[in-house]
Amino acid sequence: MLRALNNAIDRILTYLCSICLITIVVVFLIEVLFRYILKISFAWSLEVNRIAFIWMCLMGAAMSLRKRGHIRFEIIIGRLKSRPEVLMSLFCDVLALAFFLFLLKEGYTVYNLARMTKFPTLRISQGWMFAALPLSAVVMLIYTIELVLNDVAKLTAPTREGHEAI
Repeated sequence: MLRALNNAIDRILTYLCSICLITIVVVFLIEVLFRYILKISFAWSLEVNRIAFIWMCLMGAAMSLRKRGHIRFEIIIGRLKSRPEVLMSLFCDVLALAFFLFLLKEGYTVYNLARMTKFPTLRISQGWMFAALPLSAVVMLIYTIELVLNDVAKLTAPTREGHEAI
């Protein structure tokens, strides 16, 4: 069930990151064309691109987390046997859970402060930009719970005769 939920979240984030990237490219191209060809500059383009970039980066970081795509100490972990490797992975995942809970709490605080102010040219709440932080923390929490459950399943899996126990 958690895997199905995470797969659905992954699909949503893939579309969201794609839309953000397309937005960045299109707005950037429009800005360059208008600025250098028509000598007209849009003040709103920087704000739109900033919002799209932050959302794309934070949601992309969450997607990478599920695939264990973030920096790890592979030199150390890769030299461990299977059980210590899983234990180390589990330890790191539990630390990550604590960090994501902190990120959620502090991200929500920042969001609440930012939603009271507006972007100067777009005239929308800056909360739209800062909402990406607590939302990405929630997604990373959900993904990390799946990783923890996978690690626990590896540790508690029954061993077969003649095979190394994890």
